[in-house]
Amino acid sequence: LAEKKRQAQALDATLDRLIEQERIAAEKRRKEQEEKRRREEEQRKKAAQGKSQGSAESKATDSKAEKAESSKPATPKTAPEKPDMALSGSFESNKGKLPYPVTGRYKIVSHFGVNKHPELKYVTTDNGGIDIETQPGAVARAIYEGKVSAIFRQDGFNNVVMVRHGSYLTIYVNLSEIYVRTGEKVKMNQNIGKIYSDSEDDNRTILHFEIRKEKVKLNPETWMRR
Repeated sequence: LAEKKRQAQALDATLDRLIEQERIAAEKRRKEQEEKRRREEEQRKKAAQGKSQGSAESKATDSKAEKAESSKPATPKTAPEKPDMALSGSFESNKGKLPYPVTGRYKIVSHFGVNKHPELKYVTTDNGGIDIETQPGAVARAIYEGKVSAIFRQDGFNNVVMVRHGSYLTIYVNLSEIYVRTGEKVKMNQNIGKIYSDSEDDNRTILHFEIRKEKVKLNPETWMRR
């Protein structure tokens, strides 16, 4: 139990670090885009000032050009750092309707939050997601369209895939094979990877699954279709 707790804490630390790295990278991109827009605006102002110093004929020509320019669609602006709010809104609006992240028959063997240990009467465990047991050969699948933001191996959990849906994340843990790559856009029900079957535990096939809003852990069962 102590070893499993240590492994779970290590997984949490890795996920928190990756999510923080994504936040920093998104903030950097936002600032770069703002700086690019600022420079473009300064260039437009300088160009307009240069035109205003020309002859009356060039002023007339410039006036026509400016009118034509003003009729063009405005340069799109990047929203502040709440990335992909349209996507996160869509994800959020489907709360309670999303499919379970596994193929085939399944059962939840550990729920979100504090659980009683199945064998030790006075022992409890704290689960940051849910554990779903299914059949050997079963596959983990994306519960909603999104973008694969991270793939890594974690001690005690085999392979882990993290998919971003705007400000929400879904995390698929304990995979023996991976069918996607970092940066790939995935669709709902697209196969993510094969779930690991433990030959030392009667071939039990268990997916650990989490939903987060950035670093905040959410109860996946409230999001799934019943």
